Amino acid sequence: MPERGAVDITNCDREPIHIPGAIQPHGVLLALQEPDLVINQTSGNAPHLLHSDVSGMIGRPLSEVLSADAMATVQSAVRREVLAECNPLRFTVSNRVCDVVLHRHDGALIMEIEPRVHPSEAERTHHPLRHAVLRLQTASTLASCWSMGRGR
Repeated sequence: MPERGAVDITNCDREPIHIPGAIQPHGVLLALQEPDLVINQTSGNAPHLLHSDVSGMIGRPLSEVLSADAMATVQSAVRREVLAECNPLRFTVSNRVCDVVLHRHDGALIMEIEPRVHPSEAERTHHPLRHAVLRLQTASTLASCWSMGRGR
């Protein structure tokens, strides 16, 4: 039996990471309605990063919360066929450089925002490879993998 407060394989099911609607305290979550990118829901800690009252954000366009540059980055990503290929996005929110991940769930565009920490060497290497790995994962045959590698 693990000591009280320790996490191991026998008690990981009790970790709060699996609780729907929960987000780690350093991140912010926004649920957006497409195509207008209207904010439908936010995590309770959104005011800390976005400097806006949560109740005042609901029903507002995302463009009222983000800078024009950040908004352009989001709009460009949303137009992509495979949203995961552009993650993580990086832009400034309230004078803090943030990593942003976009995905869709139950008809909503979900935006997860985390203030940026210094990247490790692994992160600098991982991002350029993300696109290639995603393409390989979607290949259904060895021949399609080969043609992807040849730029066809």
